Order: sequence, then structure tokens, then C-alpha cells
Amino acid sequence: MEKRGERTGTRLPTIRKGAIFVGLAVVLILGITRQVSSQGVDQSPIQQLAQIAFEGGPRFMTADALYENLNDGDPDNDPTIISLRSAEDYAKGHIPGAVPADIKTLFTSEGLATIPPHRSVVLVCYTGQSASQATLALNMLGYDAFALKFGMSSWTSDPEVYVKRFNPDAHAHDYTVDLEAHEPGGPYDRPEPLVEEAPQPAPEPTPAPVAEVPVTTGANNCVSCHTDQESLQSLAVEREVKSDKTSGEG
Repeated sequence: MEKRGERTGTRLPTIRKGAIFVGLAVVLILGITRQVSSQGVDQSPIQQLAQIAFEGGPRFMTADALYENLNDGDPDNDPTIISLRSAEDYAKGHIPGAVPADIKTLFTSEGLATIPPHRSVVLVCYTGQSASQATLALNMLGYDAFALKFGMSSWTSDPEVYVKRFNPDAHAHDYTVDLEAHEPGGPYDRPEPLVEEAPQPAPEPTPAPVAEVPVTTGANNCVSCHTDQESLQSLAVEREVKSDKTSGEG
């Protein structure tokens, strides 16, 4: 199995989905539980997914690798290609088989429902920047996603089709550069997450054991101890004798 990162081979490799699914299980099963990192800092589920998605570095697919994959004679390994360019530019030309999508709605339930989970995904934009952001989010959700390196401008040299690409005459500058090495600061508090984590339900209290009530035995002459007919008749005779002895008649 190939390592994650930039791909230059002819076949689309598969991401270590097991690791992604383990990360998703942390979110879905453990919910808001936080784990402590080796530095002693609480890790939220989102942070854990980001670590898993980036553990092999950014995920890019070069144009030549994608071309060879689409033309290797095996349609079963063809990826789902998603074009994030405008509908107008998509109509001017796109990679064979690419479907259009708006990055603003790609991550809605309806948008994600259009992406087959069993196939690799290649996202295509103009220069690769927007596709890289969408690729990270898809991988955090468990997809096997890549961004086309340098975007549509690496797939075709036709300016009518790629429309936009880096133009050094317009985008390059001669600003000051720094040769001094700098160290990061911190530690800083993390910002508040965009989505609040739901509170974890309190565990059900364990009921206290019920103490056993001791059973006491009643008196020997209790009716409950003499429930048969013979015993009841004997008690009646005893009472009559006592009554005759204590009465004033005779």
C-alpha cells in the first residue's frame, strides 16, 4: 500500500480508510468526549480528525497520473471527478466524466449524497487552491479524496478552457524576504469552535441496594400460626374453659 501524500503513479491509491473511520467513530460514538494528547492538552474530535487527514501531508493528484488512470482500460478504478469551477467555465470544457458542483453547497446533505463513498474522488478547480480545501474536508468525512495539482491549468494548455492560472506578470512581486529563523510562540488558547459540542449526558445513577427486612415469628398462639381446623377448635375449647372459671355463675 502506498503512503499518503502527493501521487505520481498511474493508479489512484486508496487512503487508509480504517484510520479515517476510527476517527469518525470517535465523533459518532464518543460524541463530545475529549482525549488528552502527549503534551497534556485536551483534543477535540475535530482536531483528531484533522490529525488523521493530514498525517501523510497534503493529498494531490498530478494531471499525468489522473490521465493514465482514466486510460488504463479498467473503468472500475476510475475516480469520481468533481469540477468546482463555475458553471460557465465548466461548459467551456472539463475533464472527461467530471461532474459540476458548487463548493458552497458540496457539504450539505444533498451535496454529499451525490458522491459515491466506495470510489476515490478527485476535485478540480482553477489552480488547485479551492480543491485542496475541499479535499481536506472530504477526507475528514471519510472519503478518499485528492486535489488535482495546479488545477485545470495543468490538464490543458488551452486558455479558453482553463480560463485562469497563475500569471507571474500580474501576480508576482518583489517584496522583501527574510533570512532570519523564527520560532513559534505559545502555548495559546484555542479559538472557540464554529460548532458547539453537545453536552455529554450524565450517567444514570446506580440505585442503592435495598436492605433485607428481617422476618419475625409471631406468638405461638397467633391465629396465623394455627390456621388448620383442629387447632382453631382447640383454641375455642380453651377459651370456654377459662371463661367458666372466671365467671360468677355456678
